[in-house]
Amino acid sequence: MKSIKAKLIISLSIGILLLLTLIIINNNRMSMLTEQNNQNVFSMITKLSNEYVSYRVEKSNDIAVVLSNSSHLNTIARSLELGDPGTNKAINSITNEVLYQAELNDEIESIYLYMEDERIFIDSYGNVQFGDYIDEITWVGDYAKGESSIKWVESKDERSDNLRLISIIYRADKFNSNLSTPVYLSINYDQKEFFELISRTKLGDETIAALINFDDNLFICETDILTKIDLRHVIYDRKNYLSENYEITVDIAGYGVGRLIYTPLDSFDGAIILFVPDKFTQVITQTEQNMIILITVIIMGLYIIWMIYFVKKNIDQPIEIILKHMKKTGEGKFSETIKEKRKDEFGQLYNSYNSMVQEVEILIQELYQQQLVKSELELKVLQEKINPHFLYNTLDTINWIAKEHKIPDISKMVIDLSTMYRMTFNKGDDMISIKDMLIGVSCYLSIQKVRYGDSFSFSFSVDKRLMEVKILNLIVQTLVENSIVHGMSEIRSQGLVTISGYIENQIIIIKVVDNGKGMNDEMLKLIRRSINSKMIGSESGLRNVQKRIKLFYGEEYGIEVDAIINEGTTITIRLPFEGENND
Repeated sequence: MKSIKAKLIISLSIGILLLLTLIIINNNRMSMLTEQNNQNVFSMITKLSNEYVSYRVEKSNDIAVVLSNSSHLNTIARSLELGDPGTNKAINSITNEVLYQAELNDEIESIYLYMEDERIFIDSYGNVQFGDYIDEITWVGDYAKGESSIKWVESKDERSDNLRLISIIYRADKFNSNLSTPVYLSINYDQKEFFELISRTKLGDETIAALINFDDNLFICETDILTKIDLRHVIYDRKNYLSENYEITVDIAGYGVGRLIYTPLDSFDGAIILFVPDKFTQVITQTEQNMIILITVIIMGLYIIWMIYFVKKNIDQPIEIILKHMKKTGEGKFSETIKEKRKDEFGQLYNSYNSMVQEVEILIQELYQQQLVKSELELKVLQEKINPHFLYNTLDTINWIAKEHKIPDISKMVIDLSTMYRMTFNKGDDMISIKDMLIGVSCYLSIQKVRYGDSFSFSFSVDKRLMEVKILNLIVQTLVENSIVHGMSEIRSQGLVTISGYIENQIIIIKVVDNGKGMNDEMLKLIRRSINSKMIGSESGLRNVQKRIKLFYGEEYGIEVDAIINEGTTITIRLPFEGENND
């Protein structure tokens, strides 16, 4: 059966564990909700960005188709000389068309048109260059010389080194079969516009967004060069996996471990890439969560220790005190009250318990005193019924008859019996001097020797200062009778009863010792419990002596019994000594 303390501690521990579990679940739930929210936001922004890029591509495609199929290009391509009036008119017309398309679409930074065989370059700023006057066409390069009809490249504006462009390059001769020579059309966008576009997909400063075109090796990402190189390398290495699974966990230099989210674009073989570090999506990082759990466990541990101390001090100890005193009460020790003072409910319980014990002790004392008075009244009635003079005269007559017939043993027994009764009746006084007590006990032992023969002897050793001290009548004689009846009954020879008396620390010590059969430990414990019990029950000589002494002299006085099996029994009487101690 578990104690109240154990149940309380277990209940508190379960409650604390549940609280800790809820904290962990709540943190995980918040992380999941944050991640889900970030995912939703990213999906929405990526969708808009996808639409924006698709719109730009479709717009560029439309412009490329219109310019590629211009009749003026056909005229220029078929002309034999650049100075021809018809050719010049066609060049002016296509230049105006380029200017018109650039002005019509504000989001376009510029448009370039380059006819390779004719060595003619036209831009949307109104510039036309011919032959040897054409500057190096850097944006054509290897991309323009490929077989693909559309290419994406990073380039720079010919007018300014600070203006970086994202260009979609078309082969006009691929859209217009009437063009027999290579014609390149470049629709250019300010690179900042694309940076702003992909930056909208970022979920915070800790994330990285990039635009990639696998066909043309285009990679737009606004971050430091080392991170850009590492991110690009990771993306190209995992291209196939990303195109199938759309998400992967990677480790990027400078950012750590995170998720790489891949969103393909509808308009070309490219994608918007978002790298989100794990620490960004976590409301509480794993390290912080472990620290919170550790601190929580420590706090809860200290709280449990404090609760154990609180329960022990305020519940366990008071209950132990009550149980200990109840056990003493069960043994008849009603004078043992609870001394501890408390101001809580246990304090009230202590006071009630003390009051109850005191009332029970008073009731028992009153009941015993009533029984004692009843016994004394019965003794007095018996004494009144017995005429001492008649008894003594009768015993005296028996003595003379024994002498007449020369039977000295009977004569001696009669004298001893007469003397013993004189000491016993003691003229009705409850107190008797130790000297007279010894005379009466001596007469009793002499009579018993006649009965038991020479199987035992007796001796007295009493301090002379005690001879005139008065003690309760019949207490020593009762103990001597107990030694003869229970101790000497099986002794056949060399039995000895010794009565000694002395003073020790203002205490009268009287010992009645016999070398009879004694008793075992179990019987000794039973006798001790019996003589010290205050429960109402059958009386015995030893118990009666104990009660008389404690009632008359106080609880600190009484008798003690010691015995060893087959070696004998010692009964010690402790009484107060009120005379001077000259030891």
